[in-house]
Amino acid sequence: MNAQKSSASETVALADEAKAKSLVPLWAVYKNIMSTEPAPACAAAHWSYEEVRPLLMRAAREISTEEAERRVLLLRNPGLDKPFATHTLGCGLQVLLEGEVEGAHRHTPAALRLVIEGDGAYTTTDGERMWMKPGDVITTPSWTWHDHGKINEGEMIWLDGIDVPLVNFLHLNFTEYGEEGQQQALTVCDGDSHWRYGSGLMPLSGGRNRPYSPIYHYPYARSREVLGQLSRDGGWDACHGLKLRLTNPRTGGNFMPTIAGFMQLLPAGFSSAPVRSTDAQIFSVVEGSGRVHVADRSFAFNAHDVFVVPNWTDMRLDIGSETVLFSYSDRAMQENLSLWRERRGDS
Repeated sequence: MNAQKSSASETVALADEAKAKSLVPLWAVYKNIMSTEPAPACAAAHWSYEEVRPLLMRAAREISTEEAERRVLLLRNPGLDKPFATHTLGCGLQVLLEGEVEGAHRHTPAALRLVIEGDGAYTTTDGERMWMKPGDVITTPSWTWHDHGKINEGEMIWLDGIDVPLVNFLHLNFTEYGEEGQQQALTVCDGDSHWRYGSGLMPLSGGRNRPYSPIYHYPYARSREVLGQLSRDGGWDACHGLKLRLTNPRTGGNFMPTIAGFMQLLPAGFSSAPVRSTDAQIFSVVEGSGRVHVADRSFAFNAHDVFVVPNWTDMRLDIGSETVLFSYSDRAMQENLSLWRERRGDS
């Protein structure tokens, strides 16, 4: 028997009765929850390093590491009501001074660091100490112990990326602290992970068999050399120039399950074709200058600036001097769930 078309009063009565029983008619909300395209979940944004750095140095003078736990200025996306860069990822700038130590802790959110400036500082992840140099990327995957320290004069500044918003959405944020102000013991020699996993050779047994890369340190000197060598062949991608993924050498996939990271070389004078993708992306300018166009907005950028491209929003680049961009996003999670999409060209 086919249902007869209901009257307006019958439709309202059915909805009211369903509501009283904590039910919602799908037909009443279908078009609100099943869109034809993803909607941007954050805004296009840009932070000038020249403007942010003085505030960071003021924080270094006025706020101790003991007070702060981690001395970080978070970059808050103007389209969000929480202090995150995108709806799934956080971003901040952190500073460490001579003799300062930030004690060991671990947490379920995964994190990365991109070194901006300075020397004489290190991050230790799961017992391996890594000396930090500008342009280096260092990871602290989910539930790995990590701490930081600096041994010489001057400041060390790096960018922090973390998937706290994603983990908070899942209500899975756990944090464990070590002894106050204490650092973890070193259990392997410096550079151990590269000797074991980063040379094209790998142990047959033992080692780190975990869902993230066994390499925690991606030195910029090596990344820049690879970009330079590959650029000699030309063949620049119309949208991305030359863009390389930071990988897990065990799998060839992303270095962490929730976060993907990329190094991207763009030659002087390059103008990209527009591209959009389902991941909201956070870019940090390692070197160079240019302008990024995000939908109807445009930002000039210089070395160490940070900008955000919202999900499913057209982006194109006009490059001034030769530029290297580091970017990270939740593309790894989207790829793991077979959700990631890209659309190239005007749309």
